[in-house]
Amino acid sequence: MVAFVVILGLGAFEAYRLLDPPEFPVQYEGGRVIAAPELASVLWDPSVGPEKGIRVQAIKSTADGRRCQQFIEGNVSGVACLTGGDWRLVEMRQSEATEAE
Repeated sequence: MVAFVVILGLGAFEAYRLLDPPEFPVQYEGGRVIAAPELASVLWDPSVGPEKGIRVQAIKSTADGRRCQQFIEGNVSGVACLTGGDWRLVEMRQSEATEAE
């Protein structure tokens, strides 16, 4: 009975995790840090950024020809480069959050 409850609890947690949209702009997948779906959609099409609260600041190419973009989402900023069909994070920073007292 205890095993059933544990399995049921883990199943419920996983279902919630899958249905709950990520709060972070990145996710860890297969040993890579990649842009979460919402950030990736903005990196593909920066015109949808303002409605999602994400700004794309610059588009550049690296010496090896990869397309990279700088982004800001809330107090997180970073650089993502298109590699193998995924936007992989090559740099990420978090600014000091200022909260109203």
